[in-house]
Amino acid sequence: MALQELTDIDYAIHILDMTIADLYKRKAALEALRPKPAVTPAKKKKLPDPRVLRGERKPRDE
Repeated sequence: MALQELTDIDYAIHILDMTIADLYKRKAALEALRPKPAVTPAKKKKLPDPRVLRGERKPRDE
């Protein structure tokens, strides 16, 4: 148990010894490794044909 406590204290001292710039560099490096979500373009809504809105026959897709 004493060895674990010494390890924890040593780790805490190590963290405190690092500069703020080093912490920001590490954060940037970790964020660069994080997988980015795939960006999909927004789909356009297809407007209905005006003839369909007037109640005429549905036009054929040509």
